[in-house]
Amino acid sequence: ADIYNWDNGVINDQWFSPIATSTFNVVGTDILTNCSNDAQILVTVNELPNVVAASIIFGQGTSLTPNICLGDSIRLVGNGADIYNWDNGVINDQWFSPIETNTYNVLGTDNSTNCSKNAQVLVTVNELPQILKTIIDERYGSDASINIDIVAGDSPFDFDWDIDGLGDIDDEQNLSGIQAGNYTLFIRDNNGCENRFTII
Repeated sequence: ADIYNWDNGVINDQWFSPIATSTFNVVGTDILTNCSNDAQILVTVNELPNVVAASIIFGQGTSLTPNICLGDSIRLVGNGADIYNWDNGVINDQWFSPIETNTYNVLGTDNSTNCSKNAQVLVTVNELPQILKTIIDERYGSDASINIDIVAGDSPFDFDWDIDGLGDIDDEQNLSGIQAGNYTLFIRDNNGCENRFTII
């Protein structure tokens, strides 16, 4: 026809977003004869998939707000759809090691309806404890010392020197009155991030 009048406020050949499955009716009119006829179309509106972005941290299980240490492995997993496409090169449910804090987005698609929805997860990557050391070498016997400054990580810190065996996490930050040799220092910060240093 020449003129088309739709119900439900629809304008012919104009984009709109129906919010529910509905039948839309149109009356088409021929200008020359002024004759009209009607037609209708059923528009099915499918629900979006309920997509959730989660993470699996090695040794810790599932989390919606992952907080890891630099060097840790993590898997990002989409739930609520059939196909998941992540940004930043992430493959769904595959281990990787992020090097900095970042928000990762996933597009989940339902195979039966082809409807898609986004979700995202913030992965916080915490620095490992790092140190600056000041060493006074042994000169006259058991007069050496090691002083430590923490330059990365989140305080408070736990220290464990190997002078009494590693694993008890009960030592002070600095060592004094020691002999020449190799000393191993284990540090754990407030985020649970750990690092180990060998000092000569």
